[in-house]
Amino acid sequence: VPANAAFGVTSDLCVMQFEAQNSLAADAGHIDLHVIDLDLDGGSHEPRYVLAHPGLAAAAPQSGFSSSTTAQLPWRYITQVEALAACRRIGAHLVTMDEAKTISVNLLLEPRNWHSGTVGQGCLFGGHSDLDPLSVAPAPRFQADGGDPYEGTLDSAARTPEGSLDGGAPCFVVSLWTNVNGAAAPPLVPHSNGALSRRTMYLSTGEVLWDWVGNASEWLAEPCQANPNGPGGMPAAGFFDFLPADHPYDPLQFAQAYTDWTRGYLLDFESPKLGPVVATVQGTQVMDARRGVGRYFGCRVNGSAAYRGGAAYHGPNAGLFHVHMDHTVNFNHAYIGFRCARALAP
Repeated sequence: VPANAAFGVTSDLCVMQFEAQNSLAADAGHIDLHVIDLDLDGGSHEPRYVLAHPGLAAAAPQSGFSSSTTAQLPWRYITQVEALAACRRIGAHLVTMDEAKTISVNLLLEPRNWHSGTVGQGCLFGGHSDLDPLSVAPAPRFQADGGDPYEGTLDSAARTPEGSLDGGAPCFVVSLWTNVNGAAAPPLVPHSNGALSRRTMYLSTGEVLWDWVGNASEWLAEPCQANPNGPGGMPAAGFFDFLPADHPYDPLQFAQAYTDWTRGYLLDFESPKLGPVVATVQGTQVMDARRGVGRYFGCRVNGSAAYRGGAAYHGPNAGLFHVHMDHTVNFNHAYIGFRCARALAP
């Protein structure tokens, strides 16, 4: 990945081509559900899963193609703390916020990552983010041509997206198994992002990243620094805002606190830090979720962990700049994995 000093990355780096894998995690065995403190103050709680598998926690993360006999699934059910340690075991580090911004901007400015072939026009490819199928997909099987970029999804380059490419309606459909005609009873049907579900994105170097958007979300290295004025308070420069009062419930966004990066109060710090604010994109369509850049979920509690990219179920919220900051560093789940990076060797 080429350096970009504008985002704090002054040296070229290497990043895993696939979401980090652990062959033991694919057969994790018994899973126990525990409860941990969400707000770090005893106020509320969230689940934590404990996997009983010898050697799992000490395994070295890998990155590679699946084989005809072994499906290389993303390593999930791992906390941010555990992901930090796992990357250190292979002489690397968990992707940082600055590195994530650098990589995502590089991808944003590459025409091959836009369905239209023109930066800023139409829709970005959104990866496996429409619950079609319901679960995460493994890495593709190794093939001479690098594999089918739609492998593991139920989509293809020929499949018409249910979203819009005309610049009006959103590019990505609701990813929940929504009810046809809005009825209160089944049948339920999955919606499809069709050709937009391509799992690959091209760096400016020509290298290909798999599942940088969708499939499993990915932990970032740093905890977030919450607005010291509290939820609903005026944003403070240099801190991540939450402001749930500014996020009326929208069933198309699935949650009360997802919002577009174009909101005015995010333009001073949050969007320049992790969102799609890029000075070199001029005269293009608005860089909001309608283009597939993803949405922001703010930092309610200081010290919470952040993950990026969005998962298989995130739909319009997934994207290059999807960021979620409302879990503890000890939270884990089936939809959050990670990716390691390191300095480029001389």
